[in-house]
Amino acid sequence: MLIVLDNHFHFLIRIVDDLEQIIKLKQLQTDLPVHKIVSKKFRLFFQSYAMSFNKQHNRIGTLFQTPFKRVLIEDYSQLTHLIFYIHSNPQKHNLINDFRNWRCSSYAGLISDAETKLFRKEVMELFGKKPQFVDFHLANQELLIEKYIID
Repeated sequence: MLIVLDNHFHFLIRIVDDLEQIIKLKQLQTDLPVHKIVSKKFRLFFQSYAMSFNKQHNRIGTLFQTPFKRVLIEDYSQLTHLIFYIHSNPQKHNLINDFRNWRCSSYAGLISDAETKLFRKEVMELFGKKPQFVDFHLANQELLIEKYIID
């Protein structure tokens, strides 16, 4: 899942179950737990991106204001709600009236029949099928709207 806004982004990744085995096969010399290895890799990615961006735009200094945050998904409910949270983020920040119309979102790619690198089948199976995926988002969109009307 992915959403890109003007000042931040969210994405959801799945760490393969056998990452520890892959680390052993590549004979990486580390005693770090898997989540620390993943954090380190992302930190290096963001640093490299910032350096490249700064060079391209002839600027210096930090590009990102705060370090990235990560959340371990513990169960199915948390996962499905996180997928909705990511997709609905532009609407939550009042950047658009309907998150389904946000251009830089994985939502459209998931409900489309066009080829994609997204794990569409796996995501749809979390919700049942495509109609349940759409219904889940619409039902939670109503809750999102009601929350801001009440506040």
